Amino acid sequence: MGPSLDPEVLRGKDGGIFDVYRQLAEARGTPAAADKWLGTARAALAIGEVERARTFLEGFLESDRNNLPAQLLLAKTYQTLGTEEALDDSVAVARSALSHAKAADDVLSATTQLALALGTRARVHTRQQHDRQQDRAEAEQLLSSALTSAPSTSGPAVAAARYSLAVLQAEQGTGAAAMATARDALREAQAVRDNQLTALCLLLVSSLLSSRRQTKLALQVLSAAPSQAGAAEGSLWSDVFVLRLRARLLDVRGDVPGSLEALAQCKRVLSGWAEGRAPLPAGVSRGEVEAALIELWGELAQALAKSGQAAEAMAAADHALALSPWAAPARAALGAVHEALGEPEAAAAAYGDALALDPTHAPALLRQGAMYARRGGRSELAVARDMLAEALRYDPACAAAWYQLGRVALGLEHRAEAEEHLLTAVRLAAAAPALPFSSLPLAPPQAAA
Repeated sequence: MGPSLDPEVLRGKDGGIFDVYRQLAEARGTPAAADKWLGTARAALAIGEVERARTFLEGFLESDRNNLPAQLLLAKTYQTLGTEEALDDSVAVARSALSHAKAADDVLSATTQLALALGTRARVHTRQQHDRQQDRAEAEQLLSSALTSAPSTSGPAVAAARYSLAVLQAEQGTGAAAMATARDALREAQAVRDNQLTALCLLLVSSLLSSRRQTKLALQVLSAAPSQAGAAEGSLWSDVFVLRLRARLLDVRGDVPGSLEALAQCKRVLSGWAEGRAPLPAGVSRGEVEAALIELWGELAQALAKSGQAAEAMAAADHALALSPWAAPARAALGAVHEALGEPEAAAAAYGDALALDPTHAPALLRQGAMYARRGGRSELAVARDMLAEALRYDPACAAAWYQLGRVALGLEHRAEAEEHLLTAVRLAAAAPALPFSSLPLAPPQAAA
């Protein structure tokens, strides 16, 4: 394809994209058509031109509707777009691919892609809880069935599918099953010498141990995760999650300096990718890196504020806002910093800004609701109750929200209701991992195949 694979051409620079479409049109109906169309789509995905990749793939499938590689790549592309409509399309295309897959490897690939599309859709917090649970259950059943019939000689695809199954089981609350599956996936990942998948499996095992309050053992397991953070050949995407979990586990054990250092190291890795000082990990888009960096700056800001480093905390919050001034998470992080520094009015304003940008942002709803609850008047308690109930609508497993709702019920003299909410908070807190399972990668990143 020559110029069709030039990144600047694929970004639509200098009108060269029209030559790409012309070359693709000329290739239609030839033996090389699939290679040319799919190769161009993969090149577009590799540089973050997801919408353009979608256009290429949809155009190709108009003339070859049942081309399995094109369908699987399109399903992955829709999944990368991430909107509710795109995720619905991802599920539909993956179902179609699975319906006519014949060879065992094709069936496993299509099943895995469908499960990943369902699992990703289940993470959309604005969807109904029943629908989210149904998607996870179907994804879990699909992978369980596929792995049961998979060849006894496992390879990278089987190991990756088993890891995905373990994450889904953890999200479903079946910790024992998730641990057993994660250990099997770990053995398979080590057998095929896949460092990134090995690290993700150890990350999940460590997270599961943290949900059992085995923090010391969780840290020991996590320390065995292969890492390339700061290495000349470039960091792994898994390094980001390993460092974030390490920071939280160290914080639980009271090692604040160690926790802050882990977050700072994670920030350096992400900044290197975002600023172009290091190549992006294969299969990871610049948008994913920037979103992770915004979240990391917010987490670092709150950790610094908690440790009493006010100036550094505000600087970190400013970095998050500079990257995405209209993002609710960045505004909510700023609010949390103000709150930790004893500035309630500034905190309330920041939470209000976050909710103006995204009325469904559960952390801002929780913190704003808790601030109303602390005022203690009946009208404030009523507002707090509504905000906390709304937070739980989008994050029903949030122990802190149930605890605050229980305190509100006590203030309103609804004692039976308060007891129920507080017991729910205790139960959820006892089983909460240091890093939410839903924030772990559902699958290892891979370059478009």
